[in-house]
Amino acid sequence: MFRTIADIPHLQARLRGGKTAVVTDAGDPLSYAVLDDRCRRFAAFLRSRSIASGERVAILLQNVPEFVVAYFGAIAAGCVAVPVNYRLSPPEIAYILSDSAASTSCRIPPPRSS
Repeated sequence: MFRTIADIPHLQARLRGGKTAVVTDAGDPLSYAVLDDRCRRFAAFLRSRSIASGERVAILLQNVPEFVVAYFGAIAAGCVAVPVNYRLSPPEIAYILSDSAASTSCRIPPPRSS
């Protein structure tokens, strides 16, 4: 039984351990155990950066395993996960970030131009 949604990766890791939870774009599988570990590490990272419980963490990522890690990790840290659709226009994203009062964001920076 789980108390919060943040418990799901941990419980699945206990039940399914080495079975595949998600697959990267490169086709590499991540097990439930690895996913749980990464979620816990991300939660610890947020706490180490003084992101307090209840603060909003905007998550602007494509459909990648890092999204799952950031989502569950933010909730495990006691934060409010604010998923932001990466396909929105910059003004729409700015509005959501402002309206949500996110104190931090998790995103992949745009590629650098040469």
